[in-house]
Amino acid sequence: MVEDTFFTSKQHLYALFGTTLITIICLYFSKTQDKAEERAVNTEFRKFQRDYVLVFLLAMGADWVHGPYIYKLYLDYGFSQHQIAVLFIAGFGSAAVMGLFVGALTDKFGRKRACITYGIIYGISCLTKHVHNFAFLFVGRICGGIATAILFSGFESWMVAEHNKKKFEPSLLGSTFGWAWGWNYPVAVLCGVVANIVVQFGGSVAAFDAQLVILIIMVICINYTWEENHGSGALSDVLSTISAGLLELKSNRNIILICCAQTLFESAMYIFVFLWTPVLGENQEIHHGWIFSVMLMFCMVGSEILQITRKNISLENIGVCTFAVASVLFFVLTVTEVYIGKLLLFCFYEMCCGIYFPLLSSLRSTYISDDLRATLTALCRIPLNIIVIGILMNTETIPVKTIFRIASVLNVLSAFAVYKIDTSKSVTKTATNNNTEEENTNADIESTSFLQ
Repeated sequence: MVEDTFFTSKQHLYALFGTTLITIICLYFSKTQDKAEERAVNTEFRKFQRDYVLVFLLAMGADWVHGPYIYKLYLDYGFSQHQIAVLFIAGFGSAAVMGLFVGALTDKFGRKRACITYGIIYGISCLTKHVHNFAFLFVGRICGGIATAILFSGFESWMVAEHNKKKFEPSLLGSTFGWAWGWNYPVAVLCGVVANIVVQFGGSVAAFDAQLVILIIMVICINYTWEENHGSGALSDVLSTISAGLLELKSNRNIILICCAQTLFESAMYIFVFLWTPVLGENQEIHHGWIFSVMLMFCMVGSEILQITRKNISLENIGVCTFAVASVLFFVLTVTEVYIGKLLLFCFYEMCCGIYFPLLSSLRSTYISDDLRATLTALCRIPLNIIVIGILMNTETIPVKTIFRIASVLNVLSAFAVYKIDTSKSVTKTATNNNTEEENTNADIESTSFLQ
């Protein structure tokens, strides 16, 4: 029986608050779309944009809706914390490894086909959740990791290639990105609410059934509204790009610092991903979907804070402050015993995450050349996974408070890395490239899996 906690006694207030906030966010983005869209009278473009945004939001929604209940499902099946950690590692690791090759594979075999494959592979992952067997669930997590890698590459690649193939105005790309990412967080909040509702009727696994339904709808939409397009990617190109990335990493101090900041912050973040469920549910039953939605609201606020502050404060200084605040939050968690205190600290940490993703994308676009950015981002996930695996494999022996202290130190080191960036050595771009980067900053957020 669920206790009368903060999240059960005031659910009606959260429903009202969530609905109001979603409306405000949607209205905000609908009124701040790129002015270029207002000049877009081409009916074909508007249809193309609607078809892409609908599919993209379905894909993101499928990734969001199961997030609050992954840990809970494994806990319901009776697995130990160590076994759950292994399952999480399988997902993180497969996504990181696949991230090195998914771009070339998508280009070679077709981007529409890759996006349909995303739906199929993630659907298989959903079906494995009905099997109370560690091996099946392990395979399901690997499938989920592969699908996540496709999500971060295939959909955007298809849209940009199709946009260019149809010879639409380049300036309209920003409009499409604005609609897609502008609706992403409201959809995430809504998915948390939906997950909480379906789980009340069907248990934790019902969240994955909801995910499967969304995936089926997405695949149908892709099949009937998208055309196929290909790129020139090849695995040999991937290997040569990795070699070039390693050489650049060795010779460019700013790139090393940015990669260190990414590795250290995201290591702490994935520790949070794993621990938020057991920490909040330590002494009581909790409504994971409601908590998930509220934390995503704070994440939205963080993203908006960055857009406001970057006009007057340098990205590097914002990064130092954000990582410092995250460090303090983790440290305070080591001395906080009250449920509502832990919840608020997690929410404010999510605000830091909302700042972090677009912030790091902007830093990468400033200091890392376009042709190496994706490869270097993927390479950073190798040490990241080593840190995460080392900690998660020992969660049963290392006290939670000690893990939070480690996360606090990781964030301090992230702040120091950003502080040491040499701002005089940014990548030189033409005016055209600068415009493109500005339009694509919101699209390079990689924000869908940090609560999963």
